[in-house]
Formats: sequence, C-alpha cells, structure tokens
Amino acid sequence: MVPAAVRRPVQFLRRLAIQLIREPRTSALGARMALWIVLVSVAARMTSFPTTLQLLSLGIGHPGRRPPSAEPEYLATTIDRVLRLDLPVFKPRCWKRALVLYRYLTSRGIACRVNFGVRRDEQGTLAGHAWLERNGRAYLEPDGDVDTYVVTFSLPASAATAVVHTPSRTA
Repeated sequence: MVPAAVRRPVQFLRRLAIQLIREPRTSALGARMALWIVLVSVAARMTSFPTTLQLLSLGIGHPGRRPPSAEPEYLATTIDRVLRLDLPVFKPRCWKRALVLYRYLTSRGIACRVNFGVRRDEQGTLAGHAWLERNGRAYLEPDGDVDTYVVTFSLPASAATAVVHTPSRTA
C-alpha cells in the first residue's frame, strides 16, 4: 500500500495534468491566482491588510495593459477551486479569497470593496469573515449569510479611494 504522504501529491499532480489538458484557460488563470494567494499570505504575515491591498493594486491601471476578459462568476469559481487544493497555503480562507478576487475584479473595472466582520454564534463564540461588497450588497459570496456580521473595517476605507481600472476598448 502506498503511504498517504506519497499518494496525496501524486493524486494532486494527476488532477493537475487532467485539468491542464481539459481546461488550459482555467488552469492558467488558476496558476496566476495561486501566485497572488501566496503573495497575499506572505504579505499579510509581514504587514497590515491595508498595505497588502495596496500591494494587490500595483499594476492596476497601468497604461498599455489590458486585462483579459472573464466573467466575475468564472473568477470566483476559479479561485474557489484553487483554495480547495488542501495544500498548506491553499486552504479555503475567506480573507484570501476576498483580497485576490478584489484584485481581479477591480482590474476589470468592477468597483467593489473588501469587508471584514465579526459575529457571535449561539454558543457565544466570536467568528470572523471577509467578503466582497458591491453597491452596498455582498458580491460573489458563497455564504450569503453576511448580514449577521458586524463590519469592523473595509478596504478600501471609502468608495472614493477605490482603485478601479477601466479597461480600454481599443485593439
């Protein structure tokens, strides 16, 4: 019998190879998102969330860059797949999902912000959550239950400071 320490990486590599063949576009997007997840994870340990958000905003709005088009739901599905890899950095964490999606959405001209909030459950345990907000409502949120959270802070702090890139329509 093959030990689990060997079996899991082999299964992961097999799934990755199949994904590359079946969906190369999604695989490329997932790889780019994976790099941003690693960057966000490292930056969040070394600095504050506002500074991490500034780092994520680098290059957005750079003249001559035209972000590839992708539907917001496609972006959300892709990052959810990456975060479900169940590897040390790629675990489903709402704050990683929200920050990386913020980068991809704002680079496509979609204004949004990241909210961080807390609530108490029935046992009185404090729970935290991060989610995207657009036009005053939760956006691309798989756990539509954000109304029970009290927002403790948002990034960017106000809509006036939001970094939004409007993609040019020229060829």
